[in-house]
Amino acid sequence: MVQKYKVFNNDREFTLLEKNKETSDETVLNWTAIFEKFKSESEQSDFSIEVYGLEEAWKNFTAKFKLIDAAGGIVRNEFNETLLIKRHGKWDLPKGKVEVGESIESAAVREVEEECGISDIKRGKLVLKTYHIYKGKKKWILKTTYWYEMVAPKQDVKPQVEEGITKVIWYSKHASKKVDLKNTYRSLTEALSRI
Repeated sequence: MVQKYKVFNNDREFTLLEKNKETSDETVLNWTAIFEKFKSESEQSDFSIEVYGLEEAWKNFTAKFKLIDAAGGIVRNEFNETLLIKRHGKWDLPKGKVEVGESIESAAVREVEEECGISDIKRGKLVLKTYHIYKGKKKWILKTTYWYEMVAPKQDVKPQVEEGITKVIWYSKHASKKVDLKNTYRSLTEALSRI
């Protein structure tokens, strides 16, 4: 399996891939130019770069950002329904920033509880990490989101309106409710493919 990192800027994807050691020469990369291309609003296409020494390249790329950790869950109930939220007009999964001194695992459960108004959540294993960038007040931010499997009994839900959440539902692929999962953030595609 090819080792890689995928980073999203809105709906654009930058992929950093590991080159095959036997057929590759070491490449010197201009990380400032790569970063400028990726954050540019005039540039609309996805792009990827193959590198020898993926972890070192990732470290050089992430050094351009303020790093923030977030955590959330792919929450299922006893009817195999998945918890979805609608935030800022798009379908999303519950997640949020890890607070200072808080573990990533605890933050994942807390954020689901707060954003959806539910309780009795059992956290399972980490299933995925996603990365996206956005412009902060002083510096560009790279957010790593840790996604956990979770289970909770079916219960009434309540959106956390102050976080821009207008709807929370228990979703089933077989339900009569029409949910357009294409109306979401591209960075969530892999997480949503697990429901």
